[in-house]
Amino acid sequence: MRVMLDTNIIISIAVFNSKNLWNMLTEICTNHQLVLCSYIIDELNDVVAKKFPNKQRAVDNFLIKIPYELSIHQKPCQTWKNWK
Repeated sequence: MRVMLDTNIIISIAVFNSKNLWNMLTEICTNHQLVLCSYIIDELNDVVAKKFPNKQRAVDNFLIKIPYELSIHQKPCQTWKNWK
């Protein structure tokens, strides 16, 4: 099964080192396929830079060490409502 985590879960693991969520991540990476969307990674970097700037290296190391499939997505167009 492919599993995608949201930004808050990744922050709890990478920044706050949540043991329960580390256990969940280990289960996902061992028995399933972790998928991270480029939009979530961008959001993760933005949030960490604003709220936890001293933790950016921890997040970078986290993203380097864990196995995941990267799904590339463009950010939603701000003017899509005008196309209707």
